Amino acid sequence: MKKYLLLPTILALAACSGGDHHNGGNGMPPFIPDANKIQPADITSNAKLTSMASEIGVDADGNWIILARNATGSVIHNGIRYTAYRLDDVDFKALINMGDTDDLRFTIDKNGRIDGIQFENDSHCTGDKCPGVLYTKMARIDDTNKFSFVSPNTTGTAEYISHGRDMGLKYADFGTVKIDGTFNGNTYRQDVMFAGGYDVMEIDDDDIHQNVTFTGNARGHVSGANNTSIDLADNNATLTFDRTNGTESLNAKFFNWYDVNVVKNNATDQINIALDDTNKTIDNNVKFTNAPSANLHDGTNTTPNGVEIVEFETGYYGPNKNPMESTALFQYHQAATGGNTVTATIGFGGKK
Repeated sequence: MKKYLLLPTILALAACSGGDHHNGGNGMPPFIPDANKIQPADITSNAKLTSMASEIGVDADGNWIILARNATGSVIHNGIRYTAYRLDDVDFKALINMGDTDDLRFTIDKNGRIDGIQFENDSHCTGDKCPGVLYTKMARIDDTNKFSFVSPNTTGTAEYISHGRDMGLKYADFGTVKIDGTFNGNTYRQDVMFAGGYDVMEIDDDDIHQNVTFTGNARGHVSGANNTSIDLADNNATLTFDRTNGTESLNAKFFNWYDVNVVKNNATDQINIALDDTNKTIDNNVKFTNAPSANLHDGTNTTPNGVEIVEFETGYYGPNKNPMESTALFQYHQAATGGNTVTATIGFGGKK
């Protein structure tokens, strides 16, 4: 705990918020600070990476934890049960390989400080850019949002850019890991979009019993013909979970690209993508040759248009199965027969 110079202040504030505390086995009492008085930036360097750590306490072993009220939780404070969850319980989905996701997780030290990031679940991947081949643990550089890695035949750095932090998301995050590396003497650049949140805060679709719309930010990247690429941004995008119709839909409007509407039917797993370029000026190099085919599925689709690869994943997060925040990852790749090859990747984070 010595690394946190503000710790005495934190403990004092926690004590002021009052109440008897349940003592841990080492005599260090867990506490639940008032989230309205104690902000992440006052507590830990983790806030320089993500805004997810916002209700911070200390467990019986002196580790930083986060506490959420839960009727069946194992931590008791003033007669109320809480679930403890830690930043290494966060699970992000990352689009490092075309049309498929890998897991991305934080690693933390004994004080709860994020000291690295790591890609996982690479058993399906055999190419040069596989997470297990190139990216073991990426070690955090001081208290910055940058990381370094060394593994067989490769070295490099990565920058963790949180878009959810800009919105103050508590239970989830989304953003981009920008990787600059050298593999077998050749340099490369790779931008990996990610989205996700705390495992114990994720809510299964079956436990959401109402229609919910989340409003937030969409960020993305499009690569096309002639090495052309553009960045995408919409600060008023939406993700809608429609229990009535059994669909999930992502809507985003980009000034320099299409207006995008992605709808997934959860009963059939069919995905339909609508692109609108009305009154738009779009570089032809990043325009799709054909309209997306109807009723696509996650993964590779061979259609009359050519090869179309789709990935659409969503996540809903909040305490007590109350969906307060959401994330989404969307990727669409079209290699048109006799036309352009264009890939679009979009991430979303929102609040109810």
